[in-house]
Amino acid sequence: IRLATLQQVGFVTGIVIASCTNNLADLIQYIFDIDDLQRMLAVQIAIGILCVIAGIFLLLPIILIDEKKYCKAKPSHLPLLKAIRATLKNKNFLLYAAADFSWYMALYIITSGLLYYVTVLAGEKTSLGAILMGTMVVGSLLFYPFIIGWTKKIGKKKLVLIAFAVLS
Repeated sequence: IRLATLQQVGFVTGIVIASCTNNLADLIQYIFDIDDLQRMLAVQIAIGILCVIAGIFLLLPIILIDEKKYCKAKPSHLPLLKAIRATLKNKNFLLYAAADFSWYMALYIITSGLLYYVTVLAGEKTSLGAILMGTMVVGSLLFYPFIIGWTKKIGKKKLVLIAFAVLS
């Protein structure tokens, strides 16, 4: 649970950083005096900068974590197709995959629709999207410390079922 919680903290931090693309493009436009007709260039530069930052963060675990220290590797002798069939026959895995897929679909609908809601429906500037995404993430992070305690009280399975019911 702690590892999953830490992974989610990293994930949502990444979402907040990625949602700042338009804010970064605004800054690039301001610094390099790019007019609104060339806005796409500023957005492309912002995306490039964020991709470099993401690449650096993706390299950190490779550089900083010594896998041999934390696990004992045992090579698998099961052929790929047999392994896939065995995995797809596992009912618990299929349930987990369906739940995980549903959660990520809901998350991506919210995050990808946010900019549309802000700009088209609310008629606000794109930079407001980062503020709203940050607010949602901070709101969700406030619950993270309680997750470990709730897991111990009611159990992992019940907590996951409750979380998916709330998400629905």
